[in-house]
Order: sequence, then structure tokens, then C-alpha cells
Amino acid sequence: MISKGRNTNPFISIVIPTLNGKKDLVNCLNSIRRVEYPKKRMEIIIWDNGSTDGTQGEVGGMFMEMEKEGWKVLNMIQSEENLGVYTSRDELFKRVNAETDYVLSIDDDVFLPGDSLNILIKCLQKHSDAGIIGPRTVYDIKPNETAHGAGFVNLWLGRYSETDAGSLIECDYVIGCCMLIKREVVSKLKGFDRDYYTSHGEVDFCLRAKKKGYKI
Repeated sequence: MISKGRNTNPFISIVIPTLNGKKDLVNCLNSIRRVEYPKKRMEIIIWDNGSTDGTQGEVGGMFMEMEKEGWKVLNMIQSEENLGVYTSRDELFKRVNAETDYVLSIDDDVFLPGDSLNILIKCLQKHSDAGIIGPRTVYDIKPNETAHGAGFVNLWLGRYSETDAGSLIECDYVIGCCMLIKREVVSKLKGFDRDYYTSHGEVDFCLRAKKKGYKI
């Protein structure tokens, strides 16, 4: 699914929850500024859960610079209370652009390599039956060491496991720090289960997507 009209580049909404993560968030935003994708086909929406470390001022200044660079929509929403990561993501999902094709949901400490977004988009476009895709993630100080890979669930034992397959693989879930999600999946699932506060929400989200017929 791509946006209507002549533009063949899908519109991407990048959504980021944050709380007192100014330094990491600045690095995250700077990495997004360098991704190899048209700026006018992306928006960034940040949900701030009541930061007290100067995040709002720092991001506000960065957004002013990014607007001069040609970014389409930059928005930071300040919450009066800490809603937790999954409720924050739900609130962000509600605010994505009407023309959004894919939602890139990332944590504020994620650093995106320049070609990463294009790779994820092309994978979802190639595999039309997939609804969610995630990358292999690595540690910034140990780039050769895998932080998270493809996730699997043993429903009999109630256990999770991850594997670094080294290539594209169908799995049960992808780690929540970086998920590219089709807009239709977000709409059909009505977001994350808000009963989850800091963990397990992405597992539930992906399993519900699989029940709807989407591959992960």
C-alpha cells in the first residue's frame, strides 16, 4: 500500500516516546536526519512523559533547524504524567498523518543507520502478507554483538526466545525498540494493550497481528 497520488515514496510517521532521555534523543534525531529518504515524506512525533532534564527545549531547537532543512511535520507532545511506553505509543499512533502508510515506532535511544529505513520499507513492500518488520539490533559500543534478533514464543511453556538468523526470517514478534508497522495493522489492532506498562507489549501486539493474518 502506498500513498495516493504520483509520489511513489510511502509516507512514514516516526513516533518516539521519551522520558528524561535528552542526550539519547538528540542522537536518535540526528541519525534520523541522515537517513536516506525524502524528508517531505516523513514526519516525527515525540511523546514526552514529563521530562525534567531540558528535553523540551533541546528538541524544540532541533526542530527549528530541521524545519529549515525541509522536514514536513515535526511535533512534540508534552504529557502531564508518565503514561508508560505502550500507552504513549498508542497516543502517538492516534496522531499520525492522514496520509501515513507506515509507522516507524522506535525508542529514544535508537540510532538509525542511513540505509536502514529504506531497507525496512522495501522488505514490507516485497512481502505483501507481512504487517510488521523489525531489524537485527546491535549495541552502539559493540556493533558486532547482537542486542536483539527475531523473537519466538513457546506458548506451552510461556517462554520467549530470540535468534540472530543472519537473514530475513518469519517470527512471532520483533523487539519494540524498532518496529516498522503497516498503517492498516495499527488501525485493525487499535494499538497496544495499555495494560502493559514497560514490557511484553510488543509481543502481545505482534501475536495479535498474526491472528489477523499478518506475518511478522
